[in-house]
Formats: sequence, C-alpha cells, structure tokens
Amino acid sequence: MECQENGHDARLAQMSGAHSFHHRDCLAAAIVLVTLIPGCARAMCLPATDAERLAAADAVFEGLVVRGPDSPARLKVLRYIKGKGPKELSVETGSTRNRDGTTTSTSVGIRPLPGETWLIYGLGTRKGAVITSSCAGSRRVSRPDFRAR
Repeated sequence: MECQENGHDARLAQMSGAHSFHHRDCLAAAIVLVTLIPGCARAMCLPATDAERLAAADAVFEGLVVRGPDSPARLKVLRYIKGKGPKELSVETGSTRNRDGTTTSTSVGIRPLPGETWLIYGLGTRKGAVITSSCAGSRRVSRPDFRAR
C-alpha cells in the first residue's frame, strides 16, 4: 500500500475501486496495522555479545517463573551464573497491570509466564526487584512441557 502526496494512487484505486486515497486514510491504515500486528513494535537494542552483557550485569541467573508476566514477576532461582543471592527473586518485567485491567508494557520489557525458564541479566534493583530488559540480554530459555503432566 502506498500513500502519495497528492492523495491519489492509481494502483490502489484500481485494486479497491476507490478514486482517491487521502493522508487521513493512510493514518487510519497505519493505526490498524500497528494495532493488529503488535510484533512490529520491537525494541532497538545496541548490539552486544553475551560476554559484554555478562560483564555489564550485576547478577545473572537462570530462574523458573512462579508468577508473571506483570511486574514484579517472581522467579525461583535455579542457578546463579554471576553473583549470588536468595533462592527466589522479584523481577521488573516492564509490564504493569493497570487498575482498569489494561496492561502497559515497554518495548524492551520481558514477558515471563509461569512455568517458563528464563535467563535474567540483572542491572541493579528498584524497590527490591531486579531490573532487566530484553536489551540487557534477558530471554526465555524454555517453555513448560505440558505433555509431561
């Protein structure tokens, strides 16, 4: 789909039977696409190797999600790769459940769901919760295997 300055695109008009396509229509189409395809809104992170992420992190651990995805998620620590600490930690996910039931998320947030295993690169703490992001290197290691139950 192309939106042109003069408000008319012959190819689109031919396909849709429309005679004009205005900027307002372009904006509406863009809003619909962004709403229907949330995967398009991804974070832009600076390139870094795992070694660089490890060096930048205060703590790195692998954990099983007990509660999530909203902040603070709760993870049972399976092992510490860098640092040491308690056997269970709260983690800021970048996703907050609002009073009206809606969710607000950051583009660099993580979405840890109960039963998943995550590798968390911690960049300090806020209000007792580990601060992390997808740009810090945090990522899902495995999903729960429901077939085993």
